[in-house]
Amino acid sequence: MKKSLKDLRWYAPKHLFKYPHMFGLEAHIMDKWIEKFGDVAINIAYDIPVGDGRSVGEQSTIKLDLGARYSTSYKVDAFADMGGFYYLIEVKGSGNLEGIGQLVSYKQLIFDTYIIDKPVHLKLICTDCHPDLYTVAKAHLIDIVILDISKIT
Repeated sequence: MKKSLKDLRWYAPKHLFKYPHMFGLEAHIMDKWIEKFGDVAINIAYDIPVGDGRSVGEQSTIKLDLGARYSTSYKVDAFADMGGFYYLIEVKGSGNLEGIGQLVSYKQLIFDTYIIDKPVHLKLICTDCHPDLYTVAKAHLIDIVILDISKIT
């Protein structure tokens, strides 16, 4: 049974002291994205589990099995409600093929896991990337956003 997006923990689009699932450089990159684009977002959810995760097995308790499934599920870095659509966001220090693969996989899994009521657009947010990555991203309808994090206000 699919889950409701209302069950996610949504945050106002502002700098957080700590981002779930993001540390160091990735947190700085998210700060910069919010600084530049957060004013158009309605809410942002972080560390969104997608897919089923792995079961502990038949001899497990329901509580233990749910915990195992959560901790072994894939996690979306950020999911931003932009009004008429959502951004599914992957944050990387340097954009790479792993980020592209994660976005493609997470898009499928988020539709399998949640009731999605608006279009979902994919964003890879990073500080740089290989020029060929734009070709691969375009083929999967992924927007790459390069941010300079040297000056975070």
